[in-house]
Amino acid sequence: MKINKYGLQWTIKIPTDFMNPIVLQQGGGLVFVGYPAVSLFWGPYLEIDSMQDRNGDIYDLPEKQMFFAPEIEEICLEYGMHRKAKWYHVLQDGFEFPKEAFERKINGYWRMPMTTALYDKIKDEMDAYAIADLFKLMHFAKNSIYVDYTIDQPFLYIDNDTYNKLPSQWTIWDVYRINTNEYDNYRKQHEQLWHDIADARKTNRQIKINVFDPKSHTSVVYTEKVVYGIAMPDVLLQDEERYR
Repeated sequence: MKINKYGLQWTIKIPTDFMNPIVLQQGGGLVFVGYPAVSLFWGPYLEIDSMQDRNGDIYDLPEKQMFFAPEIEEICLEYGMHRKAKWYHVLQDGFEFPKEAFERKINGYWRMPMTTALYDKIKDEMDAYAIADLFKLMHFAKNSIYVDYTIDQPFLYIDNDTYNKLPSQWTIWDVYRINTNEYDNYRKQHEQLWHDIADARKTNRQIKINVFDPKSHTSVVYTEKVVYGIAMPDVLLQDEERYR
Protein backbone atom coordinates (compact mmCIF):
# COMPACT_ATOMS: atom_id res chain seq x y z
CA MET A 1 0.00 0.00 0.00
CA LYS A 2 1.34 3.42 -0.96
CA ILE A 3 -0.03 6.56 0.67
CA ASN A 4 0.80 10.26 0.62
CA LYS A 5 1.10 11.85 4.04
CA TYR A 6 3.22 14.52 5.72
CA GLY A 7 4.29 15.76 2.29
CA LEU A 8 5.89 12.45 1.27
CA GLN A 9 4.97 9.11 -0.26
CA TRP A 10 5.15 6.14 2.12
CA THR A 11 4.93 2.39 1.61
CA ILE A 12 3.07 0.23 4.12
CA LYS A 13 3.65 -3.53 4.11
CA ILE A 14 1.20 -5.70 6.01
CA PRO A 15 2.54 -9.10 7.16
CA THR A 16 0.67 -12.32 6.50
CA ASP A 17 1.05 -13.17 10.18
CA PHE A 18 -0.53 -10.35 12.18
CA MET A 19 1.69 -11.21 15.14
CA ASN A 20 4.54 -9.64 13.15
CA PRO A 21 4.79 -5.85 12.91
CA ILE A 22 3.68 -3.72 10.02
CA VAL A 23 6.50 -2.13 8.01
CA LEU A 24 6.32 1.58 7.23
CA GLN A 25 8.92 2.66 4.68
CA GLN A 26 9.95 6.06 3.35
CA GLY A 27 12.16 5.86 0.30
CA GLY A 28 14.56 2.95 0.36
CA GLY A 29 16.49 3.74 3.50
CA LEU A 30 14.03 4.50 6.29
CA VAL A 31 12.20 1.44 7.60
CA PHE A 32 9.91 1.70 10.63
CA VAL A 33 7.93 -1.04 12.34
CA GLY A 34 4.82 -0.96 14.51
CA TYR A 35 1.19 -1.94 14.89
CA PRO A 36 -2.21 -0.39 14.09
CA ALA A 37 -4.26 1.32 16.77
CA VAL A 38 -7.21 3.68 17.12
CA SER A 39 -6.98 6.97 19.01
CA LEU A 40 -10.01 8.17 20.95
CA PHE A 41 -9.58 11.71 19.62
CA TRP A 42 -7.75 11.34 16.32
CA GLY A 43 -8.68 7.96 14.87
CA PRO A 44 -6.71 5.12 13.24
CA TYR A 45 -2.90 5.30 13.20
CA LEU A 46 0.25 3.21 13.22
CA GLU A 47 2.05 3.17 16.55
CA ILE A 48 5.70 3.14 15.57
CA ASP A 49 8.26 2.34 18.24
CA SER A 50 11.19 0.85 16.29
CA MET A 51 13.25 0.90 13.11
CA GLN A 52 14.67 -2.00 11.12
CA ASP A 53 17.95 -2.31 9.25
CA ARG A 54 18.60 -4.30 6.07
CA ASN A 55 19.50 -7.39 8.12
CA GLY A 56 16.19 -7.33 9.95
CA ASP A 57 17.69 -6.10 13.24
CA ILE A 58 15.44 -3.86 15.31
CA TYR A 59 16.36 -0.53 16.94
CA ASP A 60 14.12 1.25 19.42
CA LEU A 61 13.05 4.85 18.98
CA PRO A 62 13.50 7.01 22.08
CA GLU A 63 9.79 7.80 21.96
CA LYS A 64 6.99 6.13 20.06
CA GLN A 65 5.55 8.00 17.08
CA MET A 66 2.00 8.08 15.77
CA PHE A 67 1.51 7.88 12.00
CA PHE A 68 -1.98 9.13 11.13
CA ALA A 69 -3.60 8.63 7.75
CA PRO A 70 -7.19 7.86 6.65
CA GLU A 71 -5.98 4.70 4.91
CA ILE A 72 -4.90 3.21 8.26
CA GLU A 73 -8.55 2.50 9.10
CA GLU A 74 -8.58 -0.20 6.41
CA ILE A 75 -5.60 -1.83 8.13
CA CYS A 76 -7.31 -1.64 11.53
CA LEU A 77 -10.30 -3.47 10.07
CA GLU A 78 -8.00 -6.18 8.67
CA TYR A 79 -6.66 -6.59 12.21
CA GLY A 80 -10.17 -7.13 13.58
CA MET A 81 -10.63 -3.69 15.16
CA HIS A 82 -14.15 -3.29 13.80
CA ARG A 83 -15.76 -2.27 17.08
CA LYS A 84 -13.05 0.24 17.96
CA ALA A 85 -13.28 1.82 14.51
CA LYS A 86 -17.06 1.95 14.75
CA TRP A 87 -17.06 3.53 18.19
CA TYR A 88 -14.37 6.01 17.23
CA HIS A 89 -16.78 7.43 14.64
CA VAL A 90 -19.76 7.30 17.01
CA LEU A 91 -17.83 9.14 19.72
CA GLN A 92 -16.58 11.69 17.18
CA ASP A 93 -20.17 12.46 16.28
CA GLY A 94 -21.05 13.49 19.83
CA PHE A 95 -22.14 10.33 21.63
CA GLU A 96 -23.24 11.44 25.12
CA PHE A 97 -22.30 9.91 28.45
CA PRO A 98 -24.51 10.51 31.53
CA LYS A 99 -22.61 12.33 34.26
CA GLU A 100 -24.99 10.98 36.88
CA ALA A 101 -23.60 7.48 36.22
CA PHE A 102 -20.39 8.37 38.09
CA GLU A 103 -20.03 7.21 41.69
CA ARG A 104 -17.77 8.99 44.18
CA LYS A 105 -14.77 6.95 45.31
CA ILE A 106 -12.53 7.57 48.33
CA ASN A 107 -9.33 7.89 46.26
CA GLY A 108 -10.45 11.22 44.80
CA TYR A 109 -11.70 9.79 41.51
CA TRP A 110 -15.24 9.36 40.27
CA ARG A 111 -16.02 5.92 38.84
CA MET A 112 -18.44 4.96 36.07
CA PRO A 113 -19.35 1.29 35.44
CA MET A 114 -19.41 1.40 31.66
CA THR A 115 -21.61 -1.59 30.81
CA THR A 116 -24.22 -0.65 33.41
CA ALA A 117 -24.17 3.08 32.64
CA LEU A 118 -24.50 2.60 28.88
CA TYR A 119 -26.78 -0.46 28.79
CA ASP A 120 -29.54 1.41 26.91
CA LYS A 121 -27.10 2.95 24.37
CA ILE A 122 -24.97 -0.02 23.35
CA LYS A 123 -25.64 -3.31 21.60
CA ASP A 124 -23.86 -5.54 24.11
CA GLU A 125 -21.10 -5.56 26.70
CA MET A 126 -18.43 -5.89 24.01
CA ASP A 127 -19.31 -2.36 22.91
CA ALA A 128 -18.58 -1.17 26.45
CA TYR A 129 -15.18 -2.86 26.30
CA ALA A 130 -14.44 -1.29 22.91
CA ILE A 131 -15.22 2.18 24.27
CA ALA A 132 -13.14 1.47 27.38
CA ASP A 133 -10.20 0.35 25.25
CA LEU A 134 -10.31 3.64 23.31
CA PHE A 135 -10.15 5.58 26.57
CA LYS A 136 -7.42 3.34 27.97
CA LEU A 137 -5.11 3.83 25.00
CA MET A 138 -5.29 7.62 25.24
CA HIS A 139 -2.70 9.52 27.26
CA PHE A 140 -4.80 11.87 29.38
CA ALA A 141 -3.43 15.11 30.76
CA LYS A 142 -2.33 14.99 34.40
CA ASN A 143 -3.59 11.38 34.79
CA SER A 144 -7.06 12.88 34.97
CA ILE A 145 -8.74 9.84 33.42
CA TYR A 146 -7.98 6.15 33.44
CA VAL A 147 -9.68 2.81 32.83
CA ASP A 148 -9.72 -0.30 34.96
CA TYR A 149 -11.24 -3.69 34.26
CA THR A 150 -12.97 -6.17 36.54
CA ILE A 151 -14.43 -9.60 35.84
CA ASP A 152 -17.84 -8.00 35.36
CA GLN A 153 -17.17 -4.87 33.30
CA PRO A 154 -14.79 -2.00 32.55
CA PHE A 155 -14.79 1.14 34.73
CA LEU A 156 -13.95 4.69 33.72
CA TYR A 157 -12.32 6.87 36.39
CA ILE A 158 -12.07 10.67 36.27
CA ASP A 159 -10.54 13.03 38.80
CA ASN A 160 -12.58 15.59 40.72
CA ASP A 161 -11.44 18.54 38.62
CA THR A 162 -12.53 16.86 35.39
CA TYR A 163 -15.82 15.80 36.96
CA ASN A 164 -16.64 19.35 38.01
CA LYS A 165 -16.01 20.68 34.49
CA LEU A 166 -18.19 18.17 32.64
CA PRO A 167 -21.82 18.95 31.74
CA SER A 168 -24.65 16.60 32.76
CA GLN A 169 -24.46 14.92 29.34
CA TRP A 170 -20.85 14.95 28.19
CA THR A 171 -18.92 13.92 25.11
CA ILE A 172 -15.25 13.23 24.43
CA TRP A 173 -14.97 16.80 23.14
CA ASP A 174 -15.93 18.14 26.56
CA VAL A 175 -12.97 16.17 27.90
CA TYR A 176 -10.72 17.48 25.14
CA ARG A 177 -11.62 21.10 25.80
CA ILE A 178 -10.55 20.86 29.44
CA ASN A 179 -6.89 20.35 28.44
CA THR A 180 -6.82 21.24 24.73
CA ASN A 181 -3.25 22.54 24.68
CA GLU A 182 -1.84 19.44 26.35
CA TYR A 183 -3.58 17.09 23.94
CA ASP A 184 -2.54 19.17 20.92
CA ASN A 185 1.06 19.21 22.15
CA TYR A 186 0.97 15.48 22.79
CA ARG A 187 -0.04 14.78 19.21
CA LYS A 188 2.51 17.24 17.83
CA GLN A 189 5.29 15.61 19.86
CA HIS A 190 4.37 12.14 18.62
CA GLU A 191 4.18 13.16 14.96
CA GLN A 192 7.31 15.32 14.98
CA LEU A 193 9.58 12.71 13.39
CA TRP A 194 7.50 12.59 10.19
CA HIS A 195 7.65 16.36 9.83
CA ASP A 196 11.41 16.32 10.45
CA ILE A 197 11.89 13.69 7.75
CA ALA A 198 9.76 15.64 5.28
CA ASP A 199 11.73 18.81 5.99
CA ALA A 200 15.04 16.99 5.50
CA ARG A 201 13.86 15.55 2.18
CA LYS A 202 12.74 18.97 1.03
CA THR A 203 16.09 20.58 1.83
CA ASN A 204 18.22 17.59 0.71
CA ARG A 205 19.70 17.07 4.18
CA GLN A 206 20.86 13.70 5.44
CA ILE A 207 18.43 12.12 7.86
CA LYS A 208 19.90 11.00 11.19
CA ILE A 209 17.70 9.39 13.84
CA ASN A 210 18.98 8.49 17.28
CA VAL A 211 17.87 4.98 18.23
CA PHE A 212 18.75 2.36 20.84
CA ASP A 213 20.31 -0.99 19.98
CA PRO A 214 18.84 -3.57 22.39
CA LYS A 215 21.54 -6.10 21.49
CA SER A 216 24.52 -3.95 22.42
CA HIS A 217 22.59 -1.74 24.87
CA THR A 218 24.02 1.36 23.21
CA SER A 219 22.65 4.41 21.44
CA VAL A 220 23.34 4.44 17.71
CA VAL A 221 22.43 6.58 14.73
CA TYR A 222 20.06 5.28 12.08
CA THR A 223 20.65 6.91 8.71
CA GLU A 224 20.88 6.05 5.00
CA LYS A 225 23.63 5.30 2.54
CA VAL A 226 23.44 4.99 -1.22
CA VAL A 227 24.66 1.72 -2.73
CA TYR A 228 24.70 1.57 -6.54
CA GLY A 229 22.24 4.44 -6.64
CA ILE A 230 19.83 2.87 -4.16
CA ALA A 231 19.23 4.31 -0.67
CA MET A 232 19.55 1.66 2.05
CA PRO A 233 19.40 1.70 5.86
CA ASP A 234 22.69 2.33 7.63
CA VAL A 235 23.36 2.17 11.36
CA LEU A 236 26.38 3.91 12.88
CA LEU A 237 27.89 4.13 16.33
CA GLN A 238 27.77 7.62 17.81
CA ASP A 239 31.51 8.07 17.30
CA GLU A 240 31.36 6.90 13.70
CA GLU A 241 28.60 9.36 12.93
CA ARG A 242 30.54 12.20 14.53
CA TYR A 243 33.56 11.75 12.26
CA ARG A 244 31.67 10.84 9.14
